[in-house]
Amino acid sequence: MCLIIETKKDIPISDELMRNFAERNDDGFGFMYVKDNVLETEKYVDQSVDLLIERYQALKEYEPMIHLRMKTHGLVDHENTHPYPCGKGIWLMHNGVLSTGNAKDKDKSDTWHFIENVIKPLFEWGNPHKIIRTPIFKKIMEYIIGGANRFVLGDRGGFVIINDTSWVTISEEATGAKGLRVSNSYAWSERAFHPKGPWSYQSSIPREPGYGRVRKNSSDGLIQLDTDLYVDEDGAIWEKSVSGFWRAEKPNKRQRKAKKRYERQQRIQAEATQAVEDDTTSPVLVLPALVGKPTIIVQKEDEQDDVEQTTVVNLYHYAQETYLEHLKKEWSSMSEDALNAAVYTEPEEAAKLLHKVLHND
Repeated sequence: MCLIIETKKDIPISDELMRNFAERNDDGFGFMYVKDNVLETEKYVDQSVDLLIERYQALKEYEPMIHLRMKTHGLVDHENTHPYPCGKGIWLMHNGVLSTGNAKDKDKSDTWHFIENVIKPLFEWGNPHKIIRTPIFKKIMEYIIGGANRFVLGDRGGFVIINDTSWVTISEEATGAKGLRVSNSYAWSERAFHPKGPWSYQSSIPREPGYGRVRKNSSDGLIQLDTDLYVDEDGAIWEKSVSGFWRAEKPNKRQRKAKKRYERQQRIQAEATQAVEDDTTSPVLVLPALVGKPTIIVQKEDEQDDVEQTTVVNLYHYAQETYLEHLKKEWSSMSEDALNAAVYTEPEEAAKLLHKVLHND
C-alpha cells in the first residue's frame, strides 16, 4: 500500500522513526523536492535503509516528499519506484491500490497504467501545470481514484495533494515528529512508540467518539454494495483493499450514495414482500424491487389443510401495466420542481413513463 511522508524541516524525522516507516515498505524509495526553482527527483531500489536516512538528512532543508513502496502490482524495479514521470515536467507519487489494475502489462504497476491511460491524455487539453491546480482537476481525480488512494503531483511550483483530507497527522510525542503528516496509519507500526496502549494519531478528518480505524480480514457479516464497498448490519460502510476490509472513518460521497441505494432497495423489497403476504400488493412498491428478481417466494398457510405451502408469485407481469398507470397519474399531479426532483432521483422510472407516453401505450 506504500507510504508518503510530507516532510517539514522544523519536524525532524529520527533514524528510529524512519526505520519504522521503511520496515513494511521496503520495495524501493524515492524523493521529490524543489531546488533552485527546479523539481528534482531521486529513486532507489534494492538499497539499504541507511541510504534512505542519509539522503533524507541531505535533502531535508528542501522539505522533500518521500515515497516508500510496498509492492502490490508490477515488478520491484527502478521504473516502478515512485515518483513516476507524467511528462511536461510533472511527477507523481501514489499511495493505495487503483481499481484500474495493470492487466495490460503486469510488469508495470497500477500507477504506471493510470498515468498512461488517464493523466497523460488529460494533460493534452492545456497547460498541465495550471490544470493540476484547478478545483475541477482535484474533484475529478478524487472521484476516479476513490477515497482510499492518495496522489502527490509535483512540479517546479511545488506539490498538489489529491485526497488531502485523508492524510494522518502524527500526534504521539514519543515519535519525536509530532505534527508530521503521512499518507496513512496502516503501512507502518503504529504501536512502536506507545507500548502501553494503542498508538494514537490525529487525522485531519474529524472523528466521532470511539469511531476509529477498524480492519477485518474477511467479508463475513458484510453485504456487498459495489465492487469494493460493503455494509455491515449496523449500517457502517467498509472498503475492500489488498490488506483487508477497512471501516470508513467518514464515508465519502460515493460511499454514501452506495449505502443510500442499498437502503432504498432493502426498504422497497421489504415493503413489497409484506404487501404480498398481506395480499395488498401495490405495484408502485413491487416493480422497482423486482429488478433482477422476477419472483418472490412466500410461505402461506392453507386454510383447508392447515399446513404451510410455498407459493411463487410472479409479480413482475402482474404489476407491470398497473405500475405505469399509477406512476403516470401520480407524476401528473406533481409540481414542476417536484417532478424535476423525481426525474433526477428515479431515472429508470422516468424513462419507463416517458416511453409509455411517447408511444401512447
